[in-house]
Amino acid sequence: MRRKLGIGLLLAVVTLLVYAPAARNGFVVLNDPSYVVNNPHVRDGLAPAGVRWAWASFREGGYPLAWLSHMLDCQLFGLKPAGHHLMNVLLHVLNTLLLFAVLSRMTGSAGRSAFVAALFAVHPLQVESVAWVAARRDLLGSFFGFLALGAYAAYSAKGGWGRYLLVAAWFVLGLMSAPMVMILPLVLLLLDAWPLQRCKLRSWPVLVAEKLPLVLLSLAMAALTCAARQKAAGAIPAENLTAGYRLAGMAVACASYIGKMFWPRGLAVFYPPPGGVIPWGGVLPGAAILLAMTTLAVLVRRSQPHMLMGWLWYLGALLPAIALALPGERAMADRHAYVPLVGLFIMIVWGVAEAASGRGQRGLGVAGAVVLLALAVQAHAQVGSWRSSETLFRRALAVTADNWFAEYALGNVLAADGRVDEAIGHYREAVRIQPGYLEPRRQLGLVLSARAQTDEALWQYMEALRRRPDDIRVRLGLAATLLAMDRPEEAMEQYREALRLDPNSVDALNNLAWMLVTGRAPASAERKAALDYAGRAAAATPRRDPVVLDTLAAAYAANGHFKKAAETARQAIDLARGGGRNALAAEIEQRLALYEKGRAWNGNPGIPE
Repeated sequence: MRRKLGIGLLLAVVTLLVYAPAARNGFVVLNDPSYVVNNPHVRDGLAPAGVRWAWASFREGGYPLAWLSHMLDCQLFGLKPAGHHLMNVLLHVLNTLLLFAVLSRMTGSAGRSAFVAALFAVHPLQVESVAWVAARRDLLGSFFGFLALGAYAAYSAKGGWGRYLLVAAWFVLGLMSAPMVMILPLVLLLLDAWPLQRCKLRSWPVLVAEKLPLVLLSLAMAALTCAARQKAAGAIPAENLTAGYRLAGMAVACASYIGKMFWPRGLAVFYPPPGGVIPWGGVLPGAAILLAMTTLAVLVRRSQPHMLMGWLWYLGALLPAIALALPGERAMADRHAYVPLVGLFIMIVWGVAEAASGRGQRGLGVAGAVVLLALAVQAHAQVGSWRSSETLFRRALAVTADNWFAEYALGNVLAADGRVDEAIGHYREAVRIQPGYLEPRRQLGLVLSARAQTDEALWQYMEALRRRPDDIRVRLGLAATLLAMDRPEEAMEQYREALRLDPNSVDALNNLAWMLVTGRAPASAERKAALDYAGRAAAATPRRDPVVLDTLAAAYAANGHFKKAAETARQAIDLARGGGRNALAAEIEQRLALYEKGRAWNGNPGIPE
């Protein structure tokens, strides 16, 4: 026991040292804003309304415990990123210790279990899951999954419904945290074969039947997850991804993770997918590697059962993650390997240890220490690449080729920082690499229009519209550009088309209403239409947006409802001042003076900011 405690303490200290730079990292633009920074349910901490929202998300494929953990962070640390990052590191430390405890109990080998846990702790492929705040669910789901494995070890040794229910309880908590936990019933069956060897005491049908309640839970969660995934739009529309493309992508990804495990260089936050074309240059070697590994594991399954168990753990844990991710923007992601790597580590550690002679054990230990040190040094450096959004995407561009998403994302970061010239260059490069990817083209049109380069902005929007005529954001950007070019009739036509695509678009409703009442002396029908549009926009906001209320006030005045116009304008002024938008408040005050005199506003038709 004392030896195990010492090993556990050493594992914890090493893991903390490797991930210490995470405390200096900030939030990044990938999901951190929508998950934490800009999420009102999460930012308020463990408020009753937020807790109810988190639990309600479960019905739509959400993960309430992951949300609650983010809320707890905000309760404890506010929006200071250091606390959020350190909580991720703490969970990774706990996962490392749990993995060591579970493996050492099941196998009786503390030394080999410690080495597997050390590889799990410090391998650079694990950095994304730990250094990314938004990846919390992977860490939390793994935490409950490892607790379920520990409870299963106790159940397999002593039996009893109470111990089985404890396994199920940890499993349910894991399902409420992350989708990866769905593969737990398969992992339990693998453990029955090795190292628990329960298959020698009970028949396989009995062992499978024992897992059926857990399987039903997994299937229910899988159905919720798949339904949620179908609602999400990716860079490549899901309908364009054939079954052959998906299978090819799985083969390439499975083989690629193995390569990155042995040689973890060129790690990036985003690996560009092949754009709907089957990458035969990677498929054939990948399929050959998978076939060879599967054949080897099957051939030695009696003499070295850990090989087949580890290999099936790897495939079983990885394939569902890849299958769910392919319809989106990521062909593969380092965080998907967080738990699957455990299977490969078991294969390697037990395989090498049993192959080594007794005299080679000391040399094996030295070699293992050198490997761990090298991995830890690289992981420590990899954590630093997550320092900011800019360092993250510059790292991706440095180690990958034709990375259109990293170009686009870095352009967004630079544009937000006011470095528009640099941003334009990255947007252009993203468009060059992936002409069909809409976002960089749309953003390029936006920044060009803002810099009065309206001719090129118009071309970008028209090209985007040709590729995606049903995209409302392109319509809105095109309308703004046409307005800047003093082509208001064409701009209004784009706003009307945007409303056809989305009758509840606040931007289209507000901007069209504003143009109708301020561009020229509006006809009676136009005044009534403007009031309808502005009223719908105000109801959708709900009456908390000063720009929308300013438009509604102008529409009231245009229709002769000057008292309502003045009341609405005052409310808009209060909201604008409360939000620090003093220039907007001053403009609305000028219009308010007209409404109080019984006059409508027919000024500049430009859309207020």
